Amino acid sequence: MAGTLGSRFTIGLGLMLVIIASLLVVSCGGGNSATTPPTPPAPSPVVPGSAFTGSVILGSPSSTRVVANVYSADQSGTVYIAWGGTSGSYTSQTSSVTLNADQPLELTLNNLTPDADHFYRLYFKAKGSDSFSASDEARFHTARAAGSTFTFTLQGDSHPEREKTMFNPTLYARTLATAAADQPDFHICMGDDFSVDTLNAQTINASQVRGRYTLQRPWLGAIGRQAPVFLVNGNHEQAARYLLDGTPNNVAVWAQTARNSLYTQPAPDGFYSGNVEQVPFIGLLRNYFAWTWGDALFVVIDPYWSSPVPVDEPLGGGTKHTNAWDFTHGDAQYQWLKQTLEQSKAKYKFVF
Repeated sequence: MAGTLGSRFTIGLGLMLVIIASLLVVSCGGGNSATTPPTPPAPSPVVPGSAFTGSVILGSPSSTRVVANVYSADQSGTVYIAWGGTSGSYTSQTSSVTLNADQPLELTLNNLTPDADHFYRLYFKAKGSDSFSASDEARFHTARAAGSTFTFTLQGDSHPEREKTMFNPTLYARTLATAAADQPDFHICMGDDFSVDTLNAQTINASQVRGRYTLQRPWLGAIGRQAPVFLVNGNHEQAARYLLDGTPNNVAVWAQTARNSLYTQPAPDGFYSGNVEQVPFIGLLRNYFAWTWGDALFVVIDPYWSSPVPVDEPLGGGTKHTNAWDFTHGDAQYQWLKQTLEQSKAKYKFVF
């Protein structure tokens, strides 16, 4: 799929059952022509005088909680978030914690009101400064009750590392701004948004792989500051079991570690079900999971972390594996998916 896919769904009465991308390959982009990554957009607008130029991307929302993933490539200081149920009135706040440059930080907003709007600001005090400055206000909504109508948005194959061949930064910025204007409850990236395939397989390193994930922070921050972001693994991410070699120094570990640290993804708890496997040097993969929102069940699946062979083109190119019987979601994921679909009472079911 070439270019950026942007879609908007509103869940309400009369919407038919939709199953999306339930096959093996979540998303497949184009070739591997090397290009220079584009200059990311400016960070989200802030109140005059604000010093914070990084991004906030929400993740792992539930009825009573959301996690704010805060990141700045070059700023250090102290941050906290204040929030409330009314615009401009903040009745709760997190503790003040240290933010280090180029190190993502998670701030958890707890004890939220179910099925309700919440408004927040990030407060930042630069290292060496005496005062905090506030970001502009953002809004998010906690998990909807049954019977509610809501909007969520989708994208896939954005490939910001392939400017002039597959990626148009102006169009991408416009797409995300349009999606954000719909005030979605959450935003799903369906794969190939963090491709490492244009990197030299012989010299690739952890910093380069992580760079694919930091590259997207300003872009996805435009919508992720208000709509929690969920990630679906794509073939070009190369977060795949066949690359594991028993050490921390391989693309699979680098990709999944960057993925989980820079974009907070759900772990199994009372709100989410999902993968409980612990992988050496990574921990929980957080690669497949499910949750209910209003009258809808949402399911994210992943063949790449279960298959012992490349599901699509291997890292560095070469011949694709031709025996599709070797591709698998694995028994654990299969049984989880079967149980999740069978036990769900949701009116609508989406599988990505």
